Amino acid sequence: MATKPEHLETIPVAEKPSRVRRRHRHQRTSKSSSNRASWFVLVALLIFSPLARAATRDSLLLLFSYLLVYLAVSNEQWSSRWIRRLAMAISTIGFAIAVFGIVQLFSWNGKIYWLREVDVGVPFGPYVNHNHFAGLMEMTLPTALGIALSERFNNLLRMVFIFFALIMGMATLLSLSRGGMLSLSLSLVALVYIYRQRQRTRPALLAVGGLGLLVVASVAYLDAEPVLRRLLTLQNLGQETSFTSRLQIAGDTLQLIRDHPFSGTGLGTYALAIPRYISHYTSLTWDKAHNDYLQLLSEVGLAGFSFAVWWIVGFFRRAVKTARNESHPLWAVRIGAFCGCLAVLFHSFADFNLQIPANALFFVVLAALVTRADAPRPGEVRPDRAEPLAVEKPVERGAPAAP
Repeated sequence: MATKPEHLETIPVAEKPSRVRRRHRHQRTSKSSSNRASWFVLVALLIFSPLARAATRDSLLLLFSYLLVYLAVSNEQWSSRWIRRLAMAISTIGFAIAVFGIVQLFSWNGKIYWLREVDVGVPFGPYVNHNHFAGLMEMTLPTALGIALSERFNNLLRMVFIFFALIMGMATLLSLSRGGMLSLSLSLVALVYIYRQRQRTRPALLAVGGLGLLVVASVAYLDAEPVLRRLLTLQNLGQETSFTSRLQIAGDTLQLIRDHPFSGTGLGTYALAIPRYISHYTSLTWDKAHNDYLQLLSEVGLAGFSFAVWWIVGFFRRAVKTARNESHPLWAVRIGAFCGCLAVLFHSFADFNLQIPANALFFVVLAALVTRADAPRPGEVRPDRAEPLAVEKPVERGAPAAP
Protein backbone atom coordinates (compact mmCIF):
# COMPACT_ATOMS: atom_id res chain seq x y z
CA MET A 1 0.00 0.00 0.00
CA ALA A 2 1.42 3.39 -1.02
CA THR A 3 2.28 5.79 1.80
CA LYS A 4 2.79 9.53 1.77
CA PRO A 5 6.52 10.48 1.65
CA GLU A 6 7.85 12.04 4.86
CA HIS A 7 8.97 15.20 3.07
CA LEU A 8 5.36 15.95 2.09
CA GLU A 9 3.24 17.91 4.55
CA THR A 10 -0.56 18.35 4.49
CA ILE A 11 -1.65 21.95 4.86
CA PRO A 12 -4.99 23.60 3.99
CA VAL A 13 -5.03 25.57 0.77
CA ALA A 14 -7.78 27.31 -1.14
CA GLU A 15 -9.71 25.23 -3.62
CA LYS A 16 -11.43 26.30 -6.80
CA PRO A 17 -14.61 28.37 -6.42
CA SER A 18 -16.61 25.85 -8.44
CA ARG A 19 -15.63 23.03 -6.06
CA VAL A 20 -16.45 25.24 -3.08
CA ARG A 21 -19.93 25.92 -4.43
CA ARG A 22 -20.54 22.21 -5.08
CA ARG A 23 -19.40 21.26 -1.60
CA HIS A 24 -21.49 23.98 0.04
CA ARG A 25 -24.50 22.80 -1.93
CA HIS A 26 -23.91 19.24 -0.73
CA GLN A 27 -23.46 20.37 2.87
CA ARG A 28 -26.63 22.44 2.72
CA THR A 29 -28.52 19.46 1.34
CA SER A 30 -27.34 17.10 4.08
CA LYS A 31 -27.89 19.73 6.77
CA SER A 32 -31.44 20.49 5.63
CA SER A 33 -32.44 16.83 5.39
CA SER A 34 -33.15 16.72 9.12
CA ASN A 35 -35.24 19.88 8.79
CA ARG A 36 -37.27 18.34 5.99
CA ALA A 37 -37.73 15.19 8.05
CA SER A 38 -39.05 17.30 10.92
CA TRP A 39 -41.61 18.89 8.62
CA PHE A 40 -42.66 15.47 7.33
CA VAL A 41 -43.16 14.24 10.90
CA LEU A 42 -45.28 17.30 11.62
CA VAL A 43 -47.41 16.63 8.54
CA ALA A 44 -47.84 13.01 9.59
CA LEU A 45 -49.03 14.10 13.02
CA LEU A 46 -51.57 16.56 11.67
CA ILE A 47 -52.80 15.01 8.44
CA PHE A 48 -55.45 12.89 10.17
CA SER A 49 -57.77 15.17 12.08
CA PRO A 50 -60.46 13.44 14.15
CA LEU A 51 -62.70 16.48 13.72
CA ALA A 52 -62.50 17.69 10.12
CA ARG A 53 -60.04 16.26 7.64
CA ALA A 54 -60.94 18.85 4.96
CA ALA A 55 -60.14 21.78 7.26
CA THR A 56 -56.83 20.20 8.22
CA ARG A 57 -55.98 19.52 4.58
CA ASP A 58 -56.64 23.12 3.58
CA SER A 59 -54.54 24.44 6.46
CA LEU A 60 -51.70 22.09 5.56
CA LEU A 61 -51.74 23.25 1.95
CA LEU A 62 -51.51 26.85 3.15
CA LEU A 63 -48.68 25.95 5.52
CA PHE A 64 -46.86 24.14 2.72
CA SER A 65 -47.20 27.23 0.52
CA TYR A 66 -45.59 29.37 3.22
CA LEU A 67 -42.79 26.83 3.50
CA LEU A 68 -42.10 27.01 -0.24
CA VAL A 69 -41.95 30.81 -0.11
CA TYR A 70 -39.61 30.66 2.88
CA LEU A 71 -37.26 28.24 1.13
CA ALA A 72 -37.30 30.32 -2.06
CA VAL A 73 -36.44 33.60 -0.33
CA SER A 74 -33.86 32.05 2.01
CA ASN A 75 -31.96 30.55 -0.93
CA GLU A 76 -28.47 31.93 -0.51
CA GLN A 77 -27.81 32.04 -4.24
CA TRP A 78 -29.91 35.20 -4.61
CA SER A 79 -27.72 38.26 -5.03
CA SER A 80 -27.66 41.25 -2.67
CA ARG A 81 -29.23 43.35 -5.41
CA TRP A 82 -32.22 41.00 -5.53
CA ILE A 83 -32.59 41.17 -1.74
CA ARG A 84 -32.47 44.98 -1.85
CA ARG A 85 -35.21 45.03 -4.46
CA LEU A 86 -37.33 42.64 -2.42
CA ALA A 87 -37.02 44.80 0.71
CA MET A 88 -37.89 47.90 -1.33
CA ALA A 89 -40.92 46.13 -2.82
CA ILE A 90 -42.18 45.11 0.65
CA SER A 91 -41.84 48.68 1.93
CA THR A 92 -43.47 50.14 -1.17
CA ILE A 93 -46.45 47.80 -0.87
CA GLY A 94 -46.83 48.80 2.77
CA PHE A 95 -46.71 52.47 1.79
CA ALA A 96 -49.33 52.01 -0.94
CA ILE A 97 -51.72 50.19 1.40
CA ALA A 98 -51.16 52.87 4.07
CA VAL A 99 -52.06 55.62 1.59
CA PHE A 100 -55.17 53.71 0.54
CA GLY A 101 -56.19 53.22 4.18
CA ILE A 102 -55.84 56.91 5.01
CA VAL A 103 -57.72 58.03 1.88
CA GLN A 104 -60.50 55.51 2.52
CA LEU A 105 -60.77 56.64 6.16
CA PHE A 106 -61.46 60.26 5.24
CA SER A 107 -63.87 59.28 2.45
CA TRP A 108 -65.55 56.37 4.23
CA ASN A 109 -68.96 55.35 2.90
CA GLY A 110 -69.30 52.13 4.90
CA LYS A 111 -67.76 49.98 2.16
CA ILE A 112 -64.28 48.57 1.64
CA TYR A 113 -62.89 49.87 -1.66
CA TRP A 114 -66.06 52.00 -1.63
CA LEU A 115 -67.78 48.95 -3.13
CA ARG A 116 -68.05 46.07 -0.66
CA GLU A 117 -70.24 46.39 2.42
CA VAL A 118 -68.98 44.99 5.73
CA ASP A 119 -71.36 43.82 8.44
CA VAL A 120 -68.79 42.77 11.06
CA GLY A 121 -65.43 43.93 12.28
CA VAL A 122 -63.81 47.35 12.33
CA PRO A 123 -62.54 47.85 8.77
CA PHE A 124 -59.50 49.86 7.82
CA GLY A 125 -57.92 49.91 4.40
CA PRO A 126 -58.47 46.60 2.58
CA TYR A 127 -58.79 44.71 5.91
CA VAL A 128 -62.04 43.84 7.67
CA ASN A 129 -60.22 44.13 11.01
CA HIS A 130 -58.14 47.22 11.78
CA ASN A 131 -55.80 45.13 13.94
CA HIS A 132 -54.72 43.16 10.89
CA PHE A 133 -54.08 46.34 8.94
CA ALA A 134 -51.84 47.48 11.81
CA GLY A 135 -50.18 44.05 11.72
CA LEU A 136 -49.06 44.68 8.16
CA MET A 137 -47.83 48.19 9.00
CA GLU A 138 -45.77 46.96 11.96
CA MET A 139 -43.89 44.66 9.60
CA THR A 140 -43.33 46.97 6.65
CA LEU A 141 -42.49 50.15 8.59
CA PRO A 142 -39.33 48.77 10.30
CA THR A 143 -38.23 47.33 6.96
CA ALA A 144 -38.53 50.76 5.35
CA LEU A 145 -36.66 52.26 8.28
CA GLY A 146 -33.90 49.69 7.81
CA ILE A 147 -33.53 50.81 4.19
CA ALA A 148 -33.39 54.45 5.32
CA LEU A 149 -30.61 53.60 7.80
CA SER A 150 -28.60 51.53 5.33
CA GLU A 151 -25.53 53.12 3.78
CA ARG A 152 -25.95 50.92 0.68
CA PHE A 153 -28.68 53.21 -0.67
CA ASN A 154 -28.20 56.73 -1.98
CA ASN A 155 -29.42 59.67 0.10
CA LEU A 156 -32.41 60.42 -2.12
CA LEU A 157 -33.70 56.86 -1.88
CA ARG A 158 -33.19 56.86 1.88
CA MET A 159 -35.27 60.02 2.20
CA VAL A 160 -38.01 58.43 0.10
CA PHE A 161 -38.25 55.46 2.45
CA ILE A 162 -38.25 57.72 5.51
CA PHE A 163 -41.32 59.34 3.95
CA PHE A 164 -42.81 55.87 3.37
CA ALA A 165 -42.23 55.03 7.04
CA LEU A 166 -43.88 58.31 8.06
CA ILE A 167 -47.06 57.50 6.12
CA MET A 168 -47.16 53.97 7.50
CA GLY A 169 -46.75 55.30 11.04
CA MET A 170 -49.62 57.73 10.50
CA ALA A 171 -51.81 54.94 9.16
CA THR A 172 -51.03 52.77 12.19
CA LEU A 173 -52.18 55.48 14.59
CA LEU A 174 -55.26 56.30 12.53
CA SER A 175 -56.25 52.63 12.45
CA LEU A 176 -56.85 52.92 16.23
CA SER A 177 -55.33 49.49 16.84
CA ARG A 178 -53.85 49.57 20.34
CA GLY A 179 -52.10 46.23 19.79
CA GLY A 180 -50.60 47.56 16.58
CA MET A 181 -49.39 50.77 18.22
CA LEU A 182 -47.83 48.87 21.14
CA SER A 183 -46.21 46.23 18.91
CA LEU A 184 -44.81 48.85 16.54
CA SER A 185 -43.40 50.82 19.48
CA LEU A 186 -41.75 47.65 20.79
CA SER A 187 -40.14 46.94 17.41
CA LEU A 188 -38.72 50.48 17.20
CA VAL A 189 -37.34 50.21 20.74
CA ALA A 190 -35.72 46.90 19.74
CA LEU A 191 -34.18 48.57 16.68
CA VAL A 192 -32.66 51.35 18.80
CA TYR A 193 -31.39 48.78 21.32
CA ILE A 194 -29.66 46.73 18.62
CA TYR A 195 -28.01 49.85 17.22
CA ARG A 196 -26.95 50.85 20.73
CA GLN A 197 -25.32 47.46 21.27
CA ARG A 198 -23.30 47.96 18.07
CA GLN A 199 -22.29 51.53 19.03
CA ARG A 200 -24.57 53.09 16.42
CA THR A 201 -27.03 54.78 18.74
CA ARG A 202 -27.08 58.21 17.15
CA PRO A 203 -28.47 57.40 13.66
CA ALA A 204 -31.12 55.06 15.08
CA LEU A 205 -32.24 57.56 17.71
CA LEU A 206 -32.40 60.34 15.16
CA ALA A 207 -34.39 58.22 12.72
CA VAL A 208 -36.83 56.75 15.27
CA GLY A 209 -37.19 59.94 17.32
CA GLY A 210 -37.62 62.16 14.29
CA LEU A 211 -40.06 59.73 12.72
CA GLY A 212 -42.10 59.57 15.92
CA LEU A 213 -42.35 63.36 16.17
CA LEU A 214 -43.37 63.67 12.52
CA VAL A 215 -46.01 60.95 12.86
CA VAL A 216 -47.54 62.56 15.96
CA ALA A 217 -47.48 66.01 14.40
CA SER A 218 -49.07 64.75 11.17
CA VAL A 219 -51.83 62.86 12.97
CA ALA A 220 -52.48 65.88 15.20
CA TYR A 221 -52.88 68.00 12.08
CA LEU A 222 -55.29 65.53 10.48
CA ASP A 223 -57.45 64.38 13.40
CA ALA A 224 -55.88 63.52 16.76
CA GLU A 225 -59.05 63.28 18.85
CA PRO A 226 -60.01 59.65 17.94
CA VAL A 227 -56.44 58.50 18.55
CA LEU A 228 -56.32 60.16 21.98
CA ARG A 229 -59.72 58.71 22.94
CA ARG A 230 -58.55 55.25 21.89
CA LEU A 231 -55.36 55.48 23.93
CA LEU A 232 -57.24 56.72 26.99
CA THR A 233 -59.34 53.55 26.99
CA LEU A 234 -56.23 51.74 28.25
CA GLN A 235 -56.96 53.21 31.69
CA ASN A 236 -60.10 51.04 31.98
CA LEU A 237 -58.86 48.08 29.99
CA GLY A 238 -59.91 45.55 32.64
CA GLN A 239 -63.55 46.65 32.35
CA GLU A 240 -63.66 46.60 28.57
CA THR A 241 -65.83 43.92 27.00
CA SER A 242 -63.38 43.03 24.22
CA PHE A 243 -60.58 42.53 26.77
CA THR A 244 -62.58 40.44 29.25
CA SER A 245 -64.01 38.35 26.41
CA ARG A 246 -60.52 37.54 25.19
CA LEU A 247 -59.50 36.47 28.69
CA GLN A 248 -62.55 34.22 28.90
CA ILE A 249 -61.97 32.63 25.51
CA ALA A 250 -58.33 32.09 26.46
CA GLY A 251 -59.47 30.17 29.55
CA ASP A 252 -61.86 28.10 27.44
CA THR A 253 -59.06 27.36 24.99
CA LEU A 254 -56.87 26.13 27.85
CA GLN A 255 -59.63 23.69 28.79
CA LEU A 256 -59.68 22.48 25.19
CA ILE A 257 -55.91 21.98 25.36
CA ARG A 258 -56.27 19.94 28.59
CA ASP A 259 -58.64 17.55 26.83
CA HIS A 260 -56.37 17.17 23.78
CA PRO A 261 -52.85 17.75 25.14
CA PHE A 262 -50.66 15.71 22.81
CA SER A 263 -52.07 15.76 19.27
CA GLY A 264 -54.68 18.53 19.54
CA THR A 265 -57.93 18.61 17.60
CA GLY A 266 -56.27 18.95 14.20
CA LEU A 267 -54.84 21.87 12.29
CA GLY A 268 -57.55 24.32 11.20
CA THR A 269 -60.28 22.84 13.42
CA TYR A 270 -60.41 25.41 16.23
CA ALA A 271 -63.68 26.95 15.03
CA LEU A 272 -65.30 23.50 15.11
CA ALA A 273 -63.90 22.43 18.47
CA ILE A 274 -64.26 25.53 20.66
CA PRO A 275 -68.09 26.03 20.75
CA ARG A 276 -68.64 23.18 23.24
CA TYR A 277 -66.01 24.70 25.57
CA ILE A 278 -67.33 28.27 25.70
CA SER A 279 -68.29 28.86 29.33
CA HIS A 280 -69.86 32.32 29.03
CA TYR A 281 -72.81 33.68 27.14
CA THR A 282 -71.88 35.48 23.94
CA SER A 283 -73.68 36.51 20.80
CA LEU A 284 -70.41 36.39 18.86
CA THR A 285 -68.97 33.49 16.92
CA TRP A 286 -65.48 32.73 18.23
CA ASP A 287 -63.71 31.04 15.35
CA LYS A 288 -60.29 32.36 16.50
CA ALA A 289 -58.69 32.39 19.94
CA HIS A 290 -57.23 35.88 19.43
CA ASN A 291 -53.94 34.33 20.54
CA ASP A 292 -52.01 32.57 17.82
CA TYR A 293 -49.96 30.53 20.28
CA LEU A 294 -52.90 29.18 22.28
CA GLN A 295 -54.84 28.37 19.12
CA LEU A 296 -51.90 26.56 17.55
CA LEU A 297 -51.35 24.56 20.74
CA SER A 298 -55.03 23.58 20.84
CA GLU A 299 -54.99 22.45 17.21
CA VAL A 300 -51.70 20.56 16.97
CA GLY A 301 -51.03 19.73 20.63
CA LEU A 302 -47.65 19.53 22.29
CA ALA A 303 -46.32 17.31 19.50
CA GLY A 304 -46.87 19.92 16.81
CA PHE A 305 -46.35 23.00 18.99
CA SER A 306 -42.83 21.84 19.85
CA PHE A 307 -41.89 22.32 16.18
CA ALA A 308 -43.14 25.91 16.28
CA VAL A 309 -41.13 26.59 19.45
CA TRP A 310 -38.08 24.98 17.84
CA TRP A 311 -38.42 27.24 14.79
CA ILE A 312 -38.90 30.42 16.87
CA VAL A 313 -35.83 29.62 19.00
CA GLY A 314 -33.82 29.00 15.84
CA PHE A 315 -35.11 32.23 14.35
CA PHE A 316 -33.93 34.27 17.34
CA ARG A 317 -30.55 32.51 17.40
CA ARG A 318 -30.06 33.33 13.74
CA ALA A 319 -31.20 36.92 14.35
CA VAL A 320 -28.53 37.31 17.03
CA LYS A 321 -25.88 36.17 14.53
CA THR A 322 -27.28 38.61 11.98
CA ALA A 323 -27.10 41.48 14.48
CA ARG A 324 -23.43 40.71 15.18
CA ASN A 325 -22.46 40.61 11.51
CA GLU A 326 -22.18 44.37 10.94
CA SER A 327 -20.00 43.92 7.88
CA HIS A 328 -22.90 42.50 5.89
CA PRO A 329 -23.89 44.94 3.11
CA LEU A 330 -27.58 44.64 4.03
CA TRP A 331 -27.17 44.59 7.80
CA ALA A 332 -29.56 47.49 8.45
CA VAL A 333 -32.24 46.04 6.16
CA ARG A 334 -32.10 42.66 7.88
CA ILE A 335 -32.30 44.30 11.30
CA GLY A 336 -35.40 46.19 10.14
CA ALA A 337 -36.92 42.92 8.89
CA PHE A 338 -36.19 41.27 12.24
CA CYS A 339 -37.89 44.11 14.14
CA GLY A 340 -40.94 43.73 11.89
CA CYS A 341 -41.11 40.00 12.66
CA LEU A 342 -40.65 40.73 16.37
CA ALA A 343 -43.62 43.10 16.32
CA VAL A 344 -45.93 40.47 14.81
CA LEU A 345 -44.73 37.74 17.19
CA PHE A 346 -45.55 40.05 20.09
CA HIS A 347 -48.90 41.11 18.61
CA SER A 348 -49.84 37.44 18.21
CA PHE A 349 -50.35 37.17 21.97
CA ALA A 350 -53.50 39.27 21.60
CA ASP A 351 -54.60 38.72 18.00
CA PHE A 352 -54.39 36.37 15.02
CA ASN A 353 -52.34 38.22 12.42
CA LEU A 354 -50.48 35.06 11.42
CA GLN A 355 -53.77 33.45 10.41
CA ILE A 356 -54.41 36.17 7.84
CA PRO A 357 -52.74 34.81 4.67
CA ALA A 358 -51.49 38.21 3.45
CA ASN A 359 -49.86 39.04 6.79
CA ALA A 360 -48.49 35.52 7.21
CA LEU A 361 -46.90 35.75 3.76
CA PHE A 362 -45.18 39.04 4.60
CA PHE A 363 -43.96 37.54 7.88
CA VAL A 364 -42.52 34.49 6.10
CA VAL A 365 -40.66 36.66 3.57
CA LEU A 366 -39.19 38.91 6.27
CA ALA A 367 -38.20 35.92 8.41
CA ALA A 368 -36.42 34.41 5.41
CA LEU A 369 -34.52 37.68 4.87
CA VAL A 370 -33.33 37.54 8.49
CA THR A 371 -32.32 33.89 8.58
CA ARG A 372 -30.91 33.39 5.10
CA ALA A 373 -27.24 32.47 4.78
CA ASP A 374 -25.33 34.30 2.08
CA ALA A 375 -23.25 32.47 -0.47
CA PRO A 376 -19.50 33.19 -0.50
CA ARG A 377 -18.33 35.64 -3.11
CA PRO A 378 -16.58 34.25 -6.20
CA GLY A 379 -13.08 33.09 -5.24
CA GLU A 380 -13.78 33.38 -1.50
CA VAL A 381 -13.01 30.34 0.64
CA ARG A 382 -13.79 30.05 4.31
CA PRO A 383 -10.72 28.93 6.31
CA ASP A 384 -12.58 26.12 8.07
CA ARG A 385 -13.74 24.68 4.74
CA ALA A 386 -10.44 24.60 2.87
CA GLU A 387 -9.52 21.22 1.48
CA PRO A 388 -6.23 19.65 2.63
CA LEU A 389 -3.71 19.17 -0.16
CA ALA A 390 -0.32 17.57 -0.03
CA VAL A 391 2.51 19.97 -0.93
CA GLU A 392 6.20 19.35 -0.92
CA LYS A 393 8.11 20.46 2.15
CA PRO A 394 11.68 21.71 1.55
CA VAL A 395 14.34 19.22 2.65
CA GLU A 396 16.83 20.62 5.16
CA ARG A 397 20.54 20.55 4.30
CA GLY A 398 22.34 17.56 5.63
CA ALA A 399 19.18 15.53 5.99
CA PRO A 400 19.04 12.29 4.02
CA ALA A 401 16.80 12.41 0.99
CA ALA A 402 13.68 10.31 1.00
CA PRO A 403 14.05 7.12 -1.02
